[in-house]
Amino acid sequence: MKELIVNVGHTVDASTMMQLIWQRDDPYSRNSLHGFIHKLRHYLRHDQSISLINQRGIGYMLTIKA
Repeated sequence: MKELIVNVGHTVDASTMMQLIWQRDDPYSRNSLHGFIHKLRHYLRHDQSISLINQRGIGYMLTIKA
């Protein structure tokens, strides 16, 4: 989450996120990352000003509406 906050409005590469969280980038980590993002979206669902956007094949972007 920290990496997404630091880079709000910019796409964070999925490989970078996996390296930061699990110190590896493999298919199993990628599935875990998708699950992690799903849980984050679930926790943040009540705040309509926050979105986690999937940049397919690249990574994720956190957006915050003012």
